[in-house]
Amino acid sequence: MKRLAVLLVGEYRTWPIASAAIFNFFNNRAEQVDYYFVTWDKSGEQLITDADITDYFQNKNLIAYKRVPVKNENHTYYKQTYLAKVANILKRTAEQTQEFVYDQVVETRPDMFLRPNGLEWKLCPDFYHRISIIDECYLGEPWMLDLYYRSSSLTNDILSNRYYNCVSKFNDSANQISGSTFRSHHWYLARYVMDHNLISMCNSMSDVDYEFYTVIRPNFPAESLSLSNKELWQYGEDWRLKQNA
Repeated sequence: MKRLAVLLVGEYRTWPIASAAIFNFFNNRAEQVDYYFVTWDKSGEQLITDADITDYFQNKNLIAYKRVPVKNENHTYYKQTYLAKVANILKRTAEQTQEFVYDQVVETRPDMFLRPNGLEWKLCPDFYHRISIIDECYLGEPWMLDLYYRSSSLTNDILSNRYYNCVSKFNDSANQISGSTFRSHHWYLARYVMDHNLISMCNSMSDVDYEFYTVIRPNFPAESLSLSNKELWQYGEDWRLKQNA
């Protein structure tokens, strides 16, 4: 692969811890790996500065970044997808300005730990993706993972429009009127992918680009990331129980 775009979108949270693992996961996947970083201008009580972002991209291709005022939305789904659309616009601007198209685009979060599985990536053609399969495991409704998206550049353009998904917005309003609880953002993603006839290249929920993932929460010790998959999972569970005690 000649050129890969990695769109890091989401709240800043534990980017200082996760950054090394993210770079390790992506840096050898293409001849040139370009990064785009879009986050809110505030994470908890921390005001995010330019340096909070750029200082971690030494000797990396940070093409563009943006700090966005926190958006007033009811649910995580809309907040995350709004940032994803902003990142997609930055990507499209670079492609149009320089007259090229990325071979593949990955959208993920800046607080993710992804462990490589050592397998060679099969490139996703247009209208195909490597998110996960659509599984009916959330209250009997379609569901899919929402933390990692790999696709062609064109398919990323389609995925990035999920913020404007009228079906999702309509159901959100209907749920509020009826008093029903918010449908899972995993359901919203699955619904959008099905409605737009996007095809998964995954054969199972475990058939993805990584062998293990976890979201690195605040104060999650960086040294724990050297543990095995089983040890890391148990460490994370113990840590979460301790934080909630």
